[in-house]
Amino acid sequence: MTKLFEKKLVKVGVLAMAIVLLLAVAMLSVVSILPERRACFVGHKAASDLGCVLVAVAQTDRERQRGLGGVRWLPDMLGMLFVFSEPSYHSFWMKGMRIPLDFVWLRDGRVVDLNENVYPETAEEKRWTIYKPMLPADMVLEVAAGWVKRRNLKVGDRLFW
Repeated sequence: MTKLFEKKLVKVGVLAMAIVLLLAVAMLSVVSILPERRACFVGHKAASDLGCVLVAVAQTDRERQRGLGGVRWLPDMLGMLFVFSEPSYHSFWMKGMRIPLDFVWLRDGRVVDLNENVYPETAEEKRWTIYKPMLPADMVLEVAAGWVKRRNLKVGDRLFW
């Protein structure tokens, strides 16, 4: 009976180590987007709380070029906020991406456009879709695909950060 218990205990220990290892790998894939600030949305019609996300802020060209490239998993409560000095039709693509995203285009803290469920493209497709807002934007929030729909985010809603 003791030997059987010891074998089960070893199996549980091995399983626990495997889980810890998987979590460590998952966290390493997110390490490039360690959150710096909290960004919260408020509805423009009913002034309702639409939810918050912890964001890493990309302000330099290098940070913006790296973005979320290579990230294998993005929890629902994390995102990346790209901040630009001037409003413009800043363009994004999904080259190097491994996960689908929602793009929230903002100007002066208001949502001006949304791109939902944008999936990565493969190199075999030999062309990359360019995503731009319908109106000039000075910030772009990238979050996990489906985030916008789950929060019922709409054009005109406000971001506070």
